[in-house]
Amino acid sequence: MTARQKRSLLARNVVKKWKTFVTDLKNVEDDIRQLWVEFDSLPKGEKILGCSTQKEFCQKHIGRTPRAVRYMLDGGNHRRGETVSPPPMTDDAEPVTPPGGRDPFKQSFKGAGDEQRSEQHAREIAAREKEQQEDRIRDFARQMIKEGRRALAIKYHPDKGGKSEDMVAVNEAEQRLSRLVETNWADTFRAALFGRGAA
Repeated sequence: MTARQKRSLLARNVVKKWKTFVTDLKNVEDDIRQLWVEFDSLPKGEKILGCSTQKEFCQKHIGRTPRAVRYMLDGGNHRRGETVSPPPMTDDAEPVTPPGGRDPFKQSFKGAGDEQRSEQHAREIAAREKEQQEDRIRDFARQMIKEGRRALAIKYHPDKGGKSEDMVAVNEAEQRLSRLVETNWADTFRAALFGRGAA
């Protein structure tokens, strides 16, 4: 029997067992694991029952997404208390895993939804980091205003020999800068530095 015939036989076995999964869902798990190993090592251009990927196989022959297949074989999500069947029974038999110890069954179910969630998560992290950086900048701006006013007050205070008009201007400058920092200050500073049309 050729490798192609073995793969086709294995795939047919999975389809046959899947169609009777109501009786004993766990019987098909070892075959699915082995079939996923076969899909992972499938030569380019080869197909198993007309499918070149695990996802295509699941949708075409089982009528489910790979994630739904994994969910059903696991009996639901037991960590969240969701079950579709009794908890998986433990067997003494070791699961089929290829050399290198990678479990193709668990790793092969990453679909487009997982990638979208990863991208969304990365965008959320980047937005959080940007917000934290903006907060740091704003804190330093407040500190600069406070320390700058203090330095100018020492230089221009009337008790130190300065003019009262200069001290009034220093206080007004501090108030205006503080208002800018407390409002939408990034846009305000950009407009002040580069002109109104800057974005």
